[in-house]
Amino acid sequence: MKSKHTYIAALFAVSAMIQSCSTARNTAGTPGSNLPPGPISPTQVVGPQGTVGTVSASNVSNTPIPEPIKIDTSLKINGDVSFVQQTILNNSREIYLAGLAAKNSQDSDVKAYGTMVAKDHNAANTELLKIAKSKNILIPEQNQPAADALSNLTGAEFDKVFLQTMVDEHKKAVNLLEMGAKSADPELKAYAKMYLPTVKEHIKQIKSLKK
Repeated sequence: MKSKHTYIAALFAVSAMIQSCSTARNTAGTPGSNLPPGPISPTQVVGPQGTVGTVSASNVSNTPIPEPIKIDTSLKINGDVSFVQQTILNNSREIYLAGLAAKNSQDSDVKAYGTMVAKDHNAANTELLKIAKSKNILIPEQNQPAADALSNLTGAEFDKVFLQTMVDEHKKAVNLLEMGAKSADPELKAYAKMYLPTVKEHIKQIKSLKK
């Protein structure tokens, strides 16, 4: 009798473990992805471990500025997955920098440029995050340094460093999108061709602001 009771208790324990695993799977989002379940709105950006934050491009000055995001240089741009991962990180970085412009610059033209960059790159990131989710592409871990050199600058000093940083970041974006435009994947190719002219236009506008 004791053996029978022990056997029944063991069955209940196994059943409980299976139920627990099933529940975990149902709440973890898409299998193979750290993106959160459900649609992503045009004002949402994925942060570390798939957390979602909100960026308001129309009112950047009143939006909490997220921690700076550093591109993971250990990733190689040698395929579609790397293109998607690096471009998402690049977009996130530019959105962060645009937020700094709204807060630290005293030049209305630089502020307006920052607002435009936030809007355009947030739209680009939202689109690419949807593609990444549909293709089950993991978003890489985002390294967040405690502080960014730009965050401690203000006024004309900030504007000078900010605009040069924007040139550098947008050149990276151009290189990524030109790589994506050569992809054999029709969706990624179309995405890259759609946003490449926007990024190039951003660079032209930076040059006019630096004069």
